[in-house]
Amino acid sequence: MLISMRPLPRGFSLLELVVVLAIMGVLMALGLPSFNEIIRNSTIRGVAESTLSAFQLAKAEALKRNLTIQLAIVDSLDDTCTLLGTGVTAPGFWIVSRNSAIGGCDADADPGISISPTSATVFVLIKPPLSASRTVDMTVSSNLYCFNSLGLLTDINCAGGTTAGGTIDFSSPDGTCRTSLDGAGLACLRVAVSAGGTARLCDPLVTTAGDSRRCP
Repeated sequence: MLISMRPLPRGFSLLELVVVLAIMGVLMALGLPSFNEIIRNSTIRGVAESTLSAFQLAKAEALKRNLTIQLAIVDSLDDTCTLLGTGVTAPGFWIVSRNSAIGGCDADADPGISISPTSATVFVLIKPPLSASRTVDMTVSSNLYCFNSLGLLTDINCAGGTTAGGTIDFSSPDGTCRTSLDGAGLACLRVAVSAGGTARLCDPLVTTAGDSRRCP
């Protein structure tokens, strides 16, 4: 009769489990700040890219419909919405409409709606979902952009609209923006809109000529 000489398998001792859990706890504590920063950077970029897309859509709708189309940066998406104050850092939202949507940002969005050129009715073409994150702050130099039938910025029939372009900076209330490209902090971004109505996503810290991330 053969007798196996292999050692019998055994489990972990309580001491070994305690040591492993302690090591895991230390590693998680070290990695959590970095993970949170990644999440915040991703959220900032997502909102910035959404805003860039909104500018592109507003310009395209103005050209397609041969009408003046507005893009407003507002403080909410309900029936109390008002323009986000310039120079104020606070959660903001964009809304694209025909005629001013101020006080009526809760209206349903319909990008395919037919609009009469002479109608004074507010038509909301597109806006962020109601679940849009409030964990990103905006700081705007201009809060109202109106595109005419040529896709250019105008203030005609758009009181308060900028014709000089503007910037929208994106940051987080849960952290500070880094002060150098390789420094600590959040990767805050900017959407820069030219007087010609062209919007670009850029990094305010990039200064190298020819770098596509450089702000104009």
